[in-house]
Amino acid sequence: MIIKFKTFQVLRVFRGCSSGFTLFECVLALMIFSIAVVSLVEVINTLGTAGIEVRQEQAMQARLAAMLLEITRKPLPPNAQSGGYTETRRENGVSYDIRISPLELKNKDNAPLPGIFTVQINARWDESGHEQHSRAETWLYPPLYAPQP
Repeated sequence: MIIKFKTFQVLRVFRGCSSGFTLFECVLALMIFSIAVVSLVEVINTLGTAGIEVRQEQAMQARLAAMLLEITRKPLPPNAQSGGYTETRRENGVSYDIRISPLELKNKDNAPLPGIFTVQINARWDESGHEQHSRAETWLYPPLYAPQP
């Protein structure tokens, strides 16, 4: 009889540990699942933020290209030929610094090529408390876009 009692006690202790172990497995599985869900949400959030940043950068590059096109098709400002021209424009919270300056190029005979300019546009804006910037640059030869008589 003493042996049965000890056997019963061992089985009872084992059953108690078994149900506790099942609870521990459930808590562990829930913890792993919650970590996976939180990681997945973070990845989706990062992808959304990256997509927004790419669209904003593409919009900025498109605006800079449009400004370059506009500047190169207009007649040259009078002071651009003497030493340079600078202008600052503000649109929608973005500051555009436009600089037109003569470009000193030489041909293969080492003779200077007059009338060629470089046009630079630097854009600056604040985004999420950080200053962002973008730049576009091209060369300009005004007679190329002069109206034909």
